[in-house]
Amino acid sequence: MNKRAFTILELLVAMALMVVLLAISAVVFKTSVQAQQTASATAEIMQKFQAITHQIKTDLEGLEKDAEICIIWKPGIDTNGDGIVDDYTQMDRMYFFTTGAFQTYATWQIQGAAKPAVLHSSLARVCYMLAGDGSGKQAADQKASKRILGRSQHIYTAANVIDDYIPDSPQINPNYGNLSTFPDWAAFTSEKNNYYEYDKKTSNQWRDEPVWLPTAVSEKSEMVERILDADLFAPFGPQNGEKRGIQINPAKDLNLHMLLAQGVGQFKVQGWLDAEKRWYPQIDPNGDGNYSDTDFVPGGSGISAIVAPDLIYPYKRHSDHKYAYNLADLDRAHFNEIPGLGPALKFTFTLYDSRGVFPEGKTFTYIVYLNP
Repeated sequence: MNKRAFTILELLVAMALMVVLLAISAVVFKTSVQAQQTASATAEIMQKFQAITHQIKTDLEGLEKDAEICIIWKPGIDTNGDGIVDDYTQMDRMYFFTTGAFQTYATWQIQGAAKPAVLHSSLARVCYMLAGDGSGKQAADQKASKRILGRSQHIYTAANVIDDYIPDSPQINPNYGNLSTFPDWAAFTSEKNNYYEYDKKTSNQWRDEPVWLPTAVSEKSEMVERILDADLFAPFGPQNGEKRGIQINPAKDLNLHMLLAQGVGQFKVQGWLDAEKRWYPQIDPNGDGNYSDTDFVPGGSGISAIVAPDLIYPYKRHSDHKYAYNLADLDRAHFNEIPGLGPALKFTFTLYDSRGVFPEGKTFTYIVYLNP
């Protein structure tokens, strides 16, 4: 019996069908891979968001309203050096005192103790800001997807800790003693400040000595400028190559305990302004592109990047902002009325995944209601 062979036409049709099936399979495979990458990137970003918001919520639950609160608002980046903000990506920073169960990450040698030990306390000074990379490059100079949100923590302790960090260099004395000794700490850098994880509870001068009152010791303001990398008085900038603000180099372990999340391109802080039923401060409150109504400092056709607007509670009079109020109003009874604080704080983050699936990142907001 003769077997009939395939015709050329049949072979061509079969080959065409195979090509179509392969093409469909490739599209399905590519779509599946993209979906898996998107799901993985989304999960990574959400994990960062949950870690950040959980830590902020935990810290603010114990907020000490009778202690100092400092917020520096950085409205964006001056890319051409003319003193005007060109890129409105906020890099705010803040520190405050909070209660809770705190301990140091490193061990410290206490006078009379047999060996170094972890320090414990129920009170800490906590700072949040986008970190430098440890080489002197600050967050504004880094690619947005590579920026790091840092959190530093200094616990208050009465323990007599023996300081032995860089013994051949001038010491940064965390015991403070008298604030008039600040000028003697010529070698002060944020790297050393961040290395120390404690403040002396018996002194309390950091917490209780005001920054802005006429009787304040001006050197404390200089220390705040270095800790928060902000020019509060004039645009002097870092001196002698000093590293200001939180510095984190992931390749080293010295300050890794301050790494809260990587891939954080923006960190914005706002307080509820009940007088206008909106969040404060805003770059352009009515969104019309005209900055005459800005809550920041106008500069030409934009916003000034020279001196960062700030809030130092409960000491500073807001004479450089749209809303000014008397020092007498800066107390616990009026806490919920203070522009920039109010009854709640809103945090805005732009988060990136490590593989660049979302090249523009994802922006989230998170609101924390402050205890009445």
